[in-house]
Amino acid sequence: MFVEGGQIFQTIDRMVDQIFNRYLRRRGHLEPFFAEYCDGRRATCPGLWQWSTVTLAEQGLNALQILHRFYPSDIEIVETDNIGGVTESFPGFVLRPGMSGPSVRTLQTWLNRIRVNFPAIPAITNVSGIYGPQTEAAVRAFQSIRELGNLTSNGVVDRATWYSISRTYSAVKRLGELTSEGIIIGIGRTPPVEIIREGARGRLVQQAQYLLNFISEFHPSVPAVMQNSSYTRDMTNAVREFQRTFGLNPDGVIGPLTWRRLYEVYWNIRDNVNLPPGEGTVVPPLPPQPPVPPLPPTPPTPPPGGGIPPYPGQLIRVGSRGADVERIQRCLNSVRSRFPSIGQLNVDGIFGPITEASVREFQRLFGLNPEVAVIIRPSLRTQ
Repeated sequence: MFVEGGQIFQTIDRMVDQIFNRYLRRRGHLEPFFAEYCDGRRATCPGLWQWSTVTLAEQGLNALQILHRFYPSDIEIVETDNIGGVTESFPGFVLRPGMSGPSVRTLQTWLNRIRVNFPAIPAITNVSGIYGPQTEAAVRAFQSIRELGNLTSNGVVDRATWYSISRTYSAVKRLGELTSEGIIIGIGRTPPVEIIREGARGRLVQQAQYLLNFISEFHPSVPAVMQNSSYTRDMTNAVREFQRTFGLNPDGVIGPLTWRRLYEVYWNIRDNVNLPPGEGTVVPPLPPQPPVPPLPPTPPTPPPGGGIPPYPGQLIRVGSRGADVERIQRCLNSVRSRFPSIGQLNVDGIFGPITEASVREFQRLFGLNPEVAVIIRPSLRTQ
């Protein structure tokens, strides 16, 4: 255990740094995913069964593939160094009619969502960040609902009312459950026009980081960035690489032209590659996948001849190696019997230039977009 002032070995220090800066999140969501788990022997639960993961690891599954056996298929592992203690969300002053700002906008968003479960709360039709009559009426209605807290119905938001609204919002959205609605990163079709640069913080920075990381999966020249809502030097460098790749002035600043190009590239990928449902709307959460019984172990996935294997849950591209690459090479060799333009491959499990050329030819033959990226998604295995 940790003893303050005690000795910490360097190996343990490194291990802690590598373990505790990673967390789970559903693709397109802001908040971490509530990953319920149990041991699977003394207790069972809807989430991950600890002892079952041993069997799956011995079958050769990696961490993400194992997680996809227990949780929704759009789970991703996110890494950040932006780690700190719990900060108080209350803005530090009482919110009342006539005020404006981000805290009022947050309050309005919370109340509108709570209203779905508690229709007695009137709607706030203009979420503008201005504490007007509609917001006051919604606050009074919330305060008058006794099961939501013993509050004074005065139409102002003090610390007690703020945290009661916050807890209720988390409860109705099930943010602490496997079936959470989640808080979606909104990526519509209209790009912002605001200029953001190194040193900026907030929602627009978070949105730009999400776009850059999504694009980096398909364009390796664009480096991924830490999604921490802070425009750091690393993000400036990533923006410069994006601008160079797509013919813009590489100044590292995101203005209207760069926003427009980010959106164009993002939606070109989404519209041409088989991906999960798009962001910008509240997508009903996927039900948790049934847990894998700890005993007997789950039989290994059959080879291509015995059925269609599941998509491995990660991109397969130039430089990839392993059993998934071998399976793709065997499949392409089989397809070649009917489509000779696909080159014959040596089944060595290495995704090199010859495999890349065969994949591009397959994409061309079957109407896929070979210019987005040379990757393998479920479309290959379903042809």
